[in-house]
Amino acid sequence: MLMAHHHLPLSASIFTLGYVLAKFLKLSYQDAAPSSMIGASNHFEVYRHVYNSVLFLALLADLKVSQEHTH
Repeated sequence: MLMAHHHLPLSASIFTLGYVLAKFLKLSYQDAAPSSMIGASNHFEVYRHVYNSVLFLALLADLKVSQEHTH
């Protein structure tokens, strides 16, 4: 999946930021690691949905332009 490949550095950054903040708040590893993983996962899901929506809208716009040129 091409989209996931380009998004990996950002997900890793979000995990790192979440983990550092959790440790700053003095959370244990058992709490800090899973909460950081959930944050990175949620961010990836939002990114994936936005990416798919933009792609869908671009395809619809292209279809509309193609139909206008045929008439």
